[in-house]
Amino acid sequence: MRDTQSPHDHKTTRKCDDPSCKGQLYDTIINFGDRLSERELNEGYANSRMADVCLTMGSSLRVYPAAYMPRETAKNGGKLFIVNL
Repeated sequence: MRDTQSPHDHKTTRKCDDPSCKGQLYDTIINFGDRLSERELNEGYANSRMADVCLTMGSSLRVYPAAYMPRETAKNGGKLFIVNL
């Protein structure tokens, strides 16, 4: 469950369980309106082109430009599996 202050604030209300740490925990999801860095996008596309299989789970594939990545796998001969309701 996500328990942050706003959709773009990735800080949660939870703390690290390690007694020597107790640092703030952050979620690692990308929300609508969040931007991926150019480096992350380029690495994602490069990995998609090299992949033998792309497994997409629980996505509408409507958030671009990342939604194009499974197509890159398929265009280069990889298998594409989409699991969604």
